[in-house]
Amino acid sequence: MNIVYLTLVDISQPTGPGTNELEFITTLQKVINIDNSKLHVITNELKSPLSRKIENHHCLIKKPLLIKGLSRFSLQWQYSFRFNSVIRSIEKEFGEIDLVISRFDSKWLFPILKKMEKRNIPFVIRHFHADLAKLSYNQASLLNLLGKAISIDTTWESKFKELKSLKINNVCLQHNSVNTEVFNLRDREKHRKIFLKDKFEFVIGYIGGFPLERGALELIELAGLLIKSNPKIGFLCIGDSKLKNDSHYGKIKELVREKSLENNFILQGYLPYEEIPQYFHLVDIGLALVPKEIALKYGNSSQKIFQYIASGAIAIVPEGTNQFLVEKGLAVSYEYEKGIKGLLGNVQGILSQSLPQLKYSRQERFEIIKDDHSKYAEIEKNLQSWKDGINNLVID
Repeated sequence: MNIVYLTLVDISQPTGPGTNELEFITTLQKVINIDNSKLHVITNELKSPLSRKIENHHCLIKKPLLIKGLSRFSLQWQYSFRFNSVIRSIEKEFGEIDLVISRFDSKWLFPILKKMEKRNIPFVIRHFHADLAKLSYNQASLLNLLGKAISIDTTWESKFKELKSLKINNVCLQHNSVNTEVFNLRDREKHRKIFLKDKFEFVIGYIGGFPLERGALELIELAGLLIKSNPKIGFLCIGDSKLKNDSHYGKIKELVREKSLENNFILQGYLPYEEIPQYFHLVDIGLALVPKEIALKYGNSSQKIFQYIASGAIAIVPEGTNQFLVEKGLAVSYEYEKGIKGLLGNVQGILSQSLPQLKYSRQERFEIIKDDHSKYAEIEKNLQSWKDGINNLVID
């Protein structure tokens, strides 16, 4: 099979989307190579060199021609024209395209998918989070196109329900998976000896973006409640905001200093992706909290939680989110109404090992994540599903 993967995410940037997309593409390439198929990756021009080599990588466009008064349709035409040029060059060298997989994160991808539909090239829409009301397309035309995809996946429960309500039945809810070649139990004890020495026996932590909104404040409150009776408990917070003028890391350092908790905290701001996994090894309880309004509207991304669990930690998640992990005994649910006392109860239950749902060993938890939620397992399952979808189109 000749498969094209199309994304406008800059995979050279060490942001959450950039890193996740690069991991997805490199794993997809491995799975497709094993399947004796060929993957062609089309992206925008990248701002930086890639940290990992991607075979058959094509740049869709250097920069759109931003001319005053140029309509969005002209800009869409530029994307479509350059995409078709790349497709023609691929087909000239490798033969017909069997499948296009598109990360639908931009309005510019809509006319490209229309081209695929007209040429009867099967296509898959991945990671669909678009706000339909803001796409400024004829709603009936857009829904018709979505309905012709082999499959559409989204990580948002709200988006899944919205598309289902619009009779888009080829949509599925798919949680962000984890690269278990990077996040695993290897070197966990070594990293704990290096970073923790004999200072902390147990660590509660948050690792990720926007820490003030997603667990750092709760960490500071927990520290004030726990360290007197548990002097060997440490607290870790890694990450910062993405906004240049809003440093969460600086504010967290100041709060920790004001409460005289410096000796109990390990703090780092933004770190390159390659340095992150070793810090996950330090965590015994990982906070994966989001503001209540976000949890209610979108749910909670699972990838960070999978990273915690694969690296040896128990995750605490907001109520009503990630329930499949809570039910499996891989995470503990935090109730917003109970506030910090409820979160303290979660932590104390884990510390005392008195929570009945936590029945698996660290190694068993890793194996569950590897088998069910690793990028490799996800892509293998998806590839077979896509191939089945193409076969069904041929039969129809």
